[in-house]
Amino acid sequence: MCGCDRVRAWTLLALLLLPGGLRAQDEVDVLPSPGVALVVGAVNTDFGEVDPADGGTAVGLRFDLPLASVVVLEPSVERVSLDTPDEASVRWQLDFAVRGEAPLGRLRPFAGLAVGALIWPGDARPAAADFVVATYGGLAGARWQATSRLDLRGEVRMRWLDGLESTTTTFDAGVGWRF
Repeated sequence: MCGCDRVRAWTLLALLLLPGGLRAQDEVDVLPSPGVALVVGAVNTDFGEVDPADGGTAVGLRFDLPLASVVVLEPSVERVSLDTPDEASVRWQLDFAVRGEAPLGRLRPFAGLAVGALIWPGDARPAAADFVVATYGGLAGARWQATSRLDLRGEVRMRWLDGLESTTTTFDAGVGWRF
């Protein structure tokens, strides 16, 4: 193989690996519309001896801010109500997730990573526990576009709590609106 054939082969390979392929100069890369989603679901916790709760409910808001055609920044807030033997315990989960989506027509499966904070206010918090605990985790799910503005979603999120040998797993379903 001569030198010019190698250059052609590498050029062809590079063009095939470009994310969007080649575009005409006047073609505009259009981002999906931003959106908001209301989700509700069930939470399974493993806080060990610190908190005897093992489950509860979650209600949250997710904000979809597209960074690229298949990459979304997703800030979210979630109210987690846990059932304990003595009383209900409320925590707030704040997350910043980056997720990748695979556009398959109206269906968009996604997976991503998140960092956040678990805010543990009130008397339900043991005296030794921190008011705010850093969290990190992963998420996976799918979004189905019912109309150009309305979508339905289902997802699972698993979070690890920094400094504690604890996890929370949330199974959510919700409805979203595109602006």
